[in-house]
Amino acid sequence: MSWREDTVPACRCSAHPLHTDKRRWMVPIREERDFVVWECRRCTEIAHVPTIQVRVLPRGRDQARYRLAAKARQ
Repeated sequence: MSWREDTVPACRCSAHPLHTDKRRWMVPIREERDFVVWECRRCTEIAHVPTIQVRVLPRGRDQARYRLAAKARQ
């Protein structure tokens, strides 16, 4: 899947250098139907720990709402 620039999340890590673009280094490392896992390569290099963000896609949000509603009905 190709990602448009407006759909790439900005890095939220405090280790990210202030003078660099926070979207430039974000790379999708896992894509599922319900979510996408993004990794900031720059912060991973700096912190020596994988710096990831998980973005839930609309299908995943719908499933979560359905499960919460079903749990509330019980």
